[in-house]
Amino acid sequence: MKSEAGTYARWALTCAVLAALTGCGRTATGDADRAAAAAAEAAAPASVSIQLPDPCKLHTDEEINAALDKMNNGWKLSQRTFIPFPDIGGGKCDIEARNEQGYTTHFEVSVMPVRTGSVMVGMYKGTRTPIPGVGENAFHVDVTYYAFQKDIIVGIALLGSGRESSIKLLKAAVDRV
Repeated sequence: MKSEAGTYARWALTCAVLAALTGCGRTATGDADRAAAAAAEAAAPASVSIQLPDPCKLHTDEEINAALDKMNNGWKLSQRTFIPFPDIGGGKCDIEARNEQGYTTHFEVSVMPVRTGSVMVGMYKGTRTPIPGVGENAFHVDVTYYAFQKDIIVGIALLGSGRESSIKLLKAAVDRV
């Protein structure tokens, strides 16, 4: 029965495409258009929804404070704020740290689906420096570190604490995705 339904959907789609290309089968009520739409819907794969993790929950306070300690200014985590990426899906966690003098600094942890985020990350293709041992495909561009893991891109933008801390945070995030 399953193969008959698949055969019918392919047959209906083929007929609808041929009718649309040749202009045949059109009536005043648009039966061919409705048939083409129904056939295309029946033949289309179900969309797959990717469950993206909350980037604000990919690191413990201890991991963040350890990265901040490398900056040698007494920085400590003060708050995390989730900011969505409405156009591409996912979002970023703006992580704020304060030091003893009351100054603040920020860094970001972002997650986005590969299907939309790879366009943005693809802009950096010529300037990527690979990072072995982190995720399926990890690299950095300037102070932003990226890793592809499953259907997700994880990014870490950490200013001032250096490569080692950024890679540790990226690996921890990738391991939790």
